[in-house]
Amino acid sequence: MDVVTIDSQAYKSLEQKIDKIAKFVDKADSPHPINQGPDL
Repeated sequence: MDVVTIDSQAYKSLEQKIDKIAKFVDKADSPHPINQGPDL
């Protein structure tokens, strides 16, 4: 069983995917409340 560490390639790849998704959601500016923060 592999141990996932911060330095592992898989973790870095996952981090990049999360970052891309976060930027996409920011651009989407969806009217749905599920995507809105508490101050909107």
